[in-house]
Amino acid sequence: RTIEKFEKEAAELGKGSFK
Repeated sequence: RTIEKFEKEAAELGKGSFK
């Protein structure tokens, strides 16, 4: 599962902007 990596990248992009 690479969700952890994606979450960390998203959080850095816009703190969970993709959520």
